[in-house]
Amino acid sequence: MTAKKKFLLVKLLLLLLLTIIYGCAKEDIGTVGSDLLSKAEIIACLEEEGLQLQKTRAASPLKEKVAAKPAAFRVSDKGETLFIYVFDSFTDRKDAFPAIYTDIVSEDKGPYFIFIAKNASIIYEPGDDHSVILKTCSKIGETVFHGMHDINQVTFKGQGDYWAAEIKVLYYEYEWGEGEEQQQESYGREYFQAKYLGENPTEVTDFYFTYSFDEEESRTRTKGIYGSRLDENGTYTDFEAGSYFPREDDIINMTFEWDGKEEIIELKAITK
Repeated sequence: MTAKKKFLLVKLLLLLLLTIIYGCAKEDIGTVGSDLLSKAEIIACLEEEGLQLQKTRAASPLKEKVAAKPAAFRVSDKGETLFIYVFDSFTDRKDAFPAIYTDIVSEDKGPYFIFIAKNASIIYEPGDDHSVILKTCSKIGETVFHGMHDINQVTFKGQGDYWAAEIKVLYYEYEWGEGEEQQQESYGREYFQAKYLGENPTEVTDFYFTYSFDEEESRTRTKGIYGSRLDENGTYTDFEAGSYFPREDDIINMTFEWDGKEEIIELKAITK
């Protein structure tokens, strides 16, 4: 592989990772129940989103032995293959696939993508046609997140004299085991929208905000624009994803700074 092709592949992988992680606030995907997933449920979810699965004898790119045998499926005529692993428990799956939600593994023959859902893992191995990877990964990622997990949703809102803000959080959270064997796994997506309430919003520059919601952890996040402007309606949108996010009982303290000014507002959950 030439240096140029390697560079393009790295850019593609980064784009795919962002697409998979952040996805969209989609709510119309059919969901499975709250119990352990079965292979039939996983196949039904994927096919409902338009993926045509055909059984194949292909070998999984995962070489390590794990406590589940994969079922292999062709996805299209582009050489794409899915490998579905269904484990007997969350613990068995986490021992084999410790990633939360998704991961990308890069090998000499090419990358493959891992998607996590409860007691199951799905490996997507692309073919030689890289033009279809983004579309297929997006479909799998959104189906896994919205269709195979028990998604909770909470919206936080707050308003001051100059700024109004809303954060919509979609997340899943599981706990299992007892005592020293107790384990936890969570992942969430945060969708931000901040709106400037003052006059001439297009003249606001170098705007950013920080917010915190866990006094014990004392963590903050910073978002904003530098040397740029809000849109014509005075709004700014952004997103965040990961295993650290606000829950229903949290109060978000948000500090806005712009053009030498500052305002602090408080956001509270409006849904329980």
